[in-house]
Amino acid sequence: MPAGEIVGIIGPNGAGKTSLFNVVSGFLKPQAGEILYDGRRINGVRPHELNALGIARTLQGLGLWRGLTVLENVMVGARRAARPGFVSALTGLSRSDRYEAETADLARDQLRLLGIEHFADWYPGVLPYGVQKWVSLARALVSRPSLLLLDEPASGLTSTEIKELADLLRSLRAQMSVALVEHRLDLIMSVCERVHVLDFGRLIASGPPERVQKDKAVTDAYLGEELTLNVAEEGADARG
Repeated sequence: MPAGEIVGIIGPNGAGKTSLFNVVSGFLKPQAGEILYDGRRINGVRPHELNALGIARTLQGLGLWRGLTVLENVMVGARRAARPGFVSALTGLSRSDRYEAETADLARDQLRLLGIEHFADWYPGVLPYGVQKWVSLARALVSRPSLLLLDEPASGLTSTEIKELADLLRSLRAQMSVALVEHRLDLIMSVCERVHVLDFGRLIASGPPERVQKDKAVTDAYLGEELTLNVAEEGADARG
């Protein structure tokens, strides 16, 4: 996918959307074919190697550690972005201490960018669900990926939070590419340049949102007339 593009991946339940992400992420092995990223074959990549490739991912569930603070959760993602010498002023600290200080600074910066820095010392379980979603996003974004894989980021969010998410996704275009699996078609249609439609592992349509939502194969396999009528109206509202 081109740099700086937001691509949506949609389809009915069981279409293979999350499985596609699991294959790219190394949780599943493809039965055939190649996975190419930035011109490099990444078949067989392990999940913990993704960040070194410039790929970050969120899960359908939050995936947050309840026993760690918000800051510590985000630091898990920041550890892979940390580089020696980032905290050059802390020359009196051991290398391990400098590394911890560096990752904490990166994590705080990301929380600040998302406007949730005041929750840094809170534990995820006591936060509203929408805030927990932002923490999950912060953990993925802190590694500064070139490709961000988002698996149903709008699930469980309010209408206001979904609008905030749409604004965030649009702002990320200048920094990275985004692949978005989502059931909220209003979000898909309002932020994506291209949409791919899967139906039980098969790609049945691909193109701009306006064209995909009118594709007969899509309406037959996915949501029928609802895809043509409701999404078109919601997408128009979302774009203002």
